[in-house]
Amino acid sequence: MPRKAEASWEALELILPDGGSVVLTSGTDWTLRIEEGSWPDLPGWCYPPQSWSALELDAIPSALGRFRKVAPAYNQHSELVGTRIAFAGGAAVTVRTGEQFRLELVLSHPG
Repeated sequence: MPRKAEASWEALELILPDGGSVVLTSGTDWTLRIEEGSWPDLPGWCYPPQSWSALELDAIPSALGRFRKVAPAYNQHSELVGTRIAFAGGAAVTVRTGEQFRLELVLSHPG
């Protein structure tokens, strides 16, 4: 995220057990971009790098478990604009793109 007082979310990077990572971010057309990450390095589009920072979310357990279900969300033009990722342990992450990148985390979800 940008290092400004009014900073907003720009992406979510999920760190995988094998050391790889997946970045979910908003494209310039506000569609959801899903790309391979380069953790612990910031994505290449974070330029200049010294103007950006990564923030570890303390609320998220260090291991969410396996992906149980991935549910894409599309707009009226059939463009991918979000997703909900449910994890085996009951947690879920919802990402929505648009004028503002939105992130919602549910730590336990029945069913």
